[in-house]
Amino acid sequence: MHQNKRKNYTKKNISKNIFEDVGLPHSFSYSLLDNLLDIFKNILLTDKKLIIKNFGTFVVNNKKSRMGRNPKTRKKYHISERKVITFKASDSLKYNLNKV
Repeated sequence: MHQNKRKNYTKKNISKNIFEDVGLPHSFSYSLLDNLLDIFKNILLTDKKLIIKNFGTFVVNNKKSRMGRNPKTRKKYHISERKVITFKASDSLKYNLNKV
């Protein structure tokens, strides 16, 4: 049986793709990507929502604290309240993914 291996993309991988596709220097590609991700992070911290046309929407949601348990040991744990980011793909992205 052949298992599909997922490839984890790092900032280094993505900046290398920018370098190869656009021709920008490696260091500039990396700093460009780093700055872009900082902008996204700051938008999510302040506005709680980031909409990228023809790509999708990132939303910050609050999760309440709750009791959870380890399914193996059945030991109960308190899970503290936290913020999570959800992503909803745009119709355009879904269409392009399913078109292939």
